[in-house]
Amino acid sequence: MRNLVVFRGDYTEVKWPEAVCKNIHKCIIAPMKEQGILTDIMFCTYPSDMEKLKIYETHFNPINIHYTKSGQIVNFKESLKLVHRIYQKYDYVIFLRFDIIYKINVNEWNIFTKEGVILPYRENTKLYPTEKLYGDAIIVISKSVLSEVAYNLLGCNIDTFICLHNISTIIQIKSPDIIIHRIIDGCYQSNTGLRMGDLRLNPIYIQVKYAYVGTDKHLYLECLNDVNSTPFTDL
Repeated sequence: MRNLVVFRGDYTEVKWPEAVCKNIHKCIIAPMKEQGILTDIMFCTYPSDMEKLKIYETHFNPINIHYTKSGQIVNFKESLKLVHRIYQKYDYVIFLRFDIIYKINVNEWNIFTKEGVILPYRENTKLYPTEKLYGDAIIVISKSVLSEVAYNLLGCNIDTFICLHNISTIIQIKSPDIIIHRIIDGCYQSNTGLRMGDLRLNPIYIQVKYAYVGTDKHLYLECLNDVNSTPFTDL
């Protein structure tokens, strides 16, 4: 098996990129390597802090760094266009972000036997019953459907494709046979800056650009951007 990991979006608000890189290696890259999965890495991002981006580049040795205009949808569409040119040599394309650390590793996601689109979970929001929003920090697309998914998403105008949380709706309107899988069942929040003990805190990842007060905070202090955090240097 060979997978492509695409880091998309911004990285400038990450305070301790070395610590984030260590977490990604531990939870994403190393577990795939242990399974014998070959992994290529690509960056689709912005040239806003080249010194900080160089840290990510040193850790992950991407096969390509592509700079896009700012904006979540613009950035993702550009990423998808690039991937569509080369996707046929990969079994799965995994879109991740630069500002995420993981609580569980990729082997526990149970995704490499599924065909279709794999998203983290349903969003716990009042909009879900009508909008069917999903978490979007992790977007996995199998080779068997990537071309069709790209066609559906890239063909949408800005009035339809307003956020990544609703890509499942866009895909299934045009291609109802494409299965939308979830890494975990249940409804959670992508916003990980919720109050301690809030049941909406998702069990997969933390956004490091926000203060985090989950009950497991002690496990992630070296990565988090709050006043109690200290930089992680043991690399």
